[in-house]
Amino acid sequence: MRMSILKLCALMFAMPPGDAPAAAQDAPPAPRGSLVIIGGNLRPDNADVWRRVVQLAG
Repeated sequence: MRMSILKLCALMFAMPPGDAPAAAQDAPPAPRGSLVIIGGNLRPDNADVWRRVVQLAG
């Protein structure tokens, strides 16, 4: 009995899943965004950086 359970488990793990690739292809693409990396020396008077941050925020 134990040997047949081990064989069954080995067969289950050896078989590829049937629906996994199809399900992965049907997923919608992930949303894309922007990343603004700002160092520790950003000052309030740096208008170019703040303008870009506001532009990317929408």
